[in-house]
Order: sequence, then structure tokens, then C-alpha cells
Amino acid sequence: MGSKEGKSPETQTNSLERASRFADILKGSGKILGKDLQFLTVRDGQHNEAAWSKRFGDVLEFFFRAE
Repeated sequence: MGSKEGKSPETQTNSLERASRFADILKGSGKILGKDLQFLTVRDGQHNEAAWSKRFGDVLEFFFRAE
């Protein structure tokens, strides 16, 4: 999640806080960070294709890694 996702600083903060809380809920339910889920806050990251493309390789590696 980019720290600059949203149209205003208020929505950026709210979106990031909600996503972080959701990740915490998943971890609290027994999910393991790095194994069952990934959550990354990208400083100054935005909600657009250019931002996503920088991390898409990491996404593919997470989903298709050998166990």
C-alpha cells in the first residue's frame, strides 16, 4: 500500500490505517506475515500502474513461490 494512495492527505491516512488494521486482523487470526500474507507500506507510493509495476515481480514471487 502506498502512503500516497487517495485523493487527499486525509483519505491517504485513512486508507493506509484501514489496510494496516486489516493486516493486523489477519495476523491475529493466525496468518503468518511472509507466508500467508504480505503487507508493505511504500513511502510516497501511489495508486497507479507505474507504482504497481515496480513491485509486481515481488507479487508474482509471493504467489508462485515453491513451498
